[in-house]
Amino acid sequence: EDIKSFAEMWINPDGEDDLPQGTKAEKCIHLLAVFEIDDIGTFETELFCEDKKMSLSVYCPPEYTDFFKNTIKDIRNNLSFSDYKIKNISVDELKKPRSLIEVFKSLPQRRAGVNVTI
Repeated sequence: EDIKSFAEMWINPDGEDDLPQGTKAEKCIHLLAVFEIDDIGTFETELFCEDKKMSLSVYCPPEYTDFFKNTIKDIRNNLSFSDYKIKNISVDELKKPRSLIEVFKSLPQRRAGVNVTI
């Protein structure tokens, strides 16, 4: 409907390095998708996938927070056919866009040197 939008996606296949403190996983994929939609705002969706268990966080403009809190529950039902299960879902207001370094905690370490095995 002639709405301009833009999306970016970043994936860390070694996402266990990005997990919040106190959380551990042997192997985890970490994904961040950022959507900018004209006249609506910016959304950030962060996903951690450990084995077949997912944790999903959605950050959205304040006027859409209640809407997503009420409708995001349907995602669990929509995945009922799949082996993937949602461990937890959270919806919060996006107060300000986060930098990649804020989201991907291991990024500064990866940029600090060369990881080579000889």
